[in-house]
Amino acid sequence: MNKKVNYGKILSFIFLLSIFVFPNAARAEGELKSVYRQYTAAINNLDVEQFKQNMAAEVVAKVNATTQDQIRSEMEAMKRLSNKDVAVIEEKIDEDKGVLSLTGTNNLTGIKQNGTVYLAKENGQWKIKKEVWSNPGN
Repeated sequence: MNKKVNYGKILSFIFLLSIFVFPNAARAEGELKSVYRQYTAAINNLDVEQFKQNMAAEVVAKVNATTQDQIRSEMEAMKRLSNKDVAVIEEKIDEDKGVLSLTGTNNLTGIKQNGTVYLAKENGQWKIKKEVWSNPGN
């Protein structure tokens, strides 16, 4: 018996399956990038409340334990030391942990750098735990 396989129908089925069975995968990855964009906007605007909304509980606890003058000073330093032309190269999600791989140019030195942002899901929301930048080869 020689049966023809309709690959178009198989691919359509797989596509629909990915949308309806795994709908949160693509949305979650977009959420990582969105949280990072909100975090960088908070730094650029020196908006402490918006900054805290995007940070993990352990970071928020540290922020809350410092004075307003210290927080503002630290955010100003973060703004000066931040990278420009940041691009998200890769997004990885493993259950309640997320990682963004970035590239950017250091504002002070003009050197291209690689960055990694570690995120965790807290109460259903993605939050930033840590951001690390390094020069290629380091």
